[in-house]
Amino acid sequence: EVRNQIEQAMNNNDIIIYTRDTHFNDYLNTHEGKYLPVSHCLINTKGWEIENSIAHPEYFRAYVINKETFGTLEWERYRDVIEAADEILICGLVSSICVVSNAIILRAMFPEKDIIFLSEASAGLTPEDHAAACTIMKCNHINVI
Repeated sequence: EVRNQIEQAMNNNDIIIYTRDTHFNDYLNTHEGKYLPVSHCLINTKGWEIENSIAHPEYFRAYVINKETFGTLEWERYRDVIEAADEILICGLVSSICVVSNAIILRAMFPEKDIIFLSEASAGLTPEDHAAACTIMKCNHINVI
């Protein structure tokens, strides 16, 4: 599903913005690491890289935001292109942590923009977490499909 969405976006010449969880060797000593004590997405490791089948580095309208925690305020760098878009489609991992955090930030930044969460192209830590994220997004006027 994610691959199809990315290919469709590329065919439409749409902007694609990837967010990449980015942690460092001291992750377990961070606030997040104390509550989620699993080293992951350590910078410059395979687990940090965007999967080759969806990365498409040749696509000139794709950008990457390296985020060191759940959500990011780096969306501001792309305000003009986001405002020009008809809608914002979001998906990814982990829906109940990173995706919902960024969805709420985007909702606050763009209160009049249609935001659509692609539920079937996303996953939470558990099915229950994913369902909870969907509920939170719906409560914040994010369309869940």
